Amino acid sequence: MKTKIITALAAALFFRCASKPAENQTEKKPMEITLSDEQIKSLTIKTEATKTQEFISEIRANGMIDVPPQNLVVISAPMGGFVKSTSLLQGMKVTKGQVLAVMEHQDYIQLQQDYLENKSQLEYLEKEYQRQGELAKENATAQKTLQWARAQYLGVKAKCEGILAKLKFIGIAPASIEQGISSSILILSPIDGYVTQVFINRGKYVNTADEMFRLVDNHHLHAELQVFEKDVPHLRIGQSMRVKTTSDNREYAAEVHLIGKEIDANRAVRVHGHFIKEESDLFMPGQYITASIKTGSRQAQVLPRNSFVSKEGKDFVFCPADDRTFKLEEVKKGNCNDDVCEVIFLRRTPPEIVTEGAYALIGLMNGGEE
Repeated sequence: MKTKIITALAAALFFRCASKPAENQTEKKPMEITLSDEQIKSLTIKTEATKTQEFISEIRANGMIDVPPQNLVVISAPMGGFVKSTSLLQGMKVTKGQVLAVMEHQDYIQLQQDYLENKSQLEYLEKEYQRQGELAKENATAQKTLQWARAQYLGVKAKCEGILAKLKFIGIAPASIEQGISSSILILSPIDGYVTQVFINRGKYVNTADEMFRLVDNHHLHAELQVFEKDVPHLRIGQSMRVKTTSDNREYAAEVHLIGKEIDANRAVRVHGHFIKEESDLFMPGQYITASIKTGSRQAQVLPRNSFVSKEGKDFVFCPADDRTFKLEEVKKGNCNDDVCEVIFLRRTPPEIVTEGAYALIGLMNGGEE
């Protein structure tokens, strides 16, 4: 009799234990939450009716403010020398033709001296060549003498023209040499713009390969963007864009002007954008920016970004069942703009959606599970 009772108890225990995993496997996780009076008072829950509106498809891109190559100038010395004076500081505005620095060196003196000596010699050789030409016509001189006079004249003429070109290159006008030899030259600004960098100081020796200043002309600033490879097929020249700096929430209108034809190591393409209105006083070259490029628009159901929550790798929204109960509704989140995202309802389109407080509700629901 005892054996039968023990066997029956063992079978019951086995049956009971074996049934537990099956119950756990079929146990469903909660898909709704009911708030208490205290939670309703402490939480801010807002709902809105689902709606269809125009949704603008956009591409997000990062980049910086840049200037065309012709608007960015590096100033170097046309001939080595010592810096005699300069008054420039970073940020100063300069105009075309303004003196940026004064340089001096004995080579400037020697170059002018060589020019004057060769010029006076050239005048003599030119007259001699003309005189020999006249004599040759009358057969009063040998042809060899005429050729020698011509060679002497042309040789000094070439040397004189070379020195003259060097003088013009370093900024010394030939007419000024007649009035007196100068030991200094002037470094002039080739553009209207601003000084971005200064590399010299008084007394420093500067070679022709050394940078003295960097100037930038802020006119025609443009947006240089990096757009990822996957978004390139959606780009078109003339598309509008909204540009923001990292330090300012204000938006600036621009449009796509050029699209690069090469993918870089980061799998991105360079996109060149022009501003609709010149904003030279508001931007600086090298300034980081973000941009939203409009690629199209269509009618779609949209919800604010804060309406969406994630659970088990899926997207959901909360729908009010009554004043204190909220149910999860599985959806598919589409493309997003700054404030809203497309939404595709997989089963039904609920009349209202929780648009504020969804994160708090999912937090409470997850806490309840734990």
